[in-house]
Amino acid sequence: ALKANPPGAWRVVVFGQNPYPRLESATGIAMFDNKIDSWESKAFGKAVSMRCIVKAAAMHRHGVPVDMPIADLRRSLKTWKTVSPPQWFQAMLHQ
Repeated sequence: ALKANPPGAWRVVVFGQNPYPRLESATGIAMFDNKIDSWESKAFGKAVSMRCIVKAAAMHRHGVPVDMPIADLRRSLKTWKTVSPPQWFQAMLHQ
């Protein structure tokens, strides 16, 4: 976030409210829970903000419906050979 990224190149801005209260979850990356190391993690289904951001990206890139159930989203992420959550969020920082 502190790198030179001109606002004209931005496509999405995501605002977070509170950091994760658990030491094992905090990363300093908005909406990324470090406890979630795979899309199959039960915690991914419970991390609402993280799940919504990933679903929004899937809606944009793959045209998935807004009401796609989490189980279908997980299967789709696997089918698309999507990198792990830590890799996905790191990649978002470098765009």
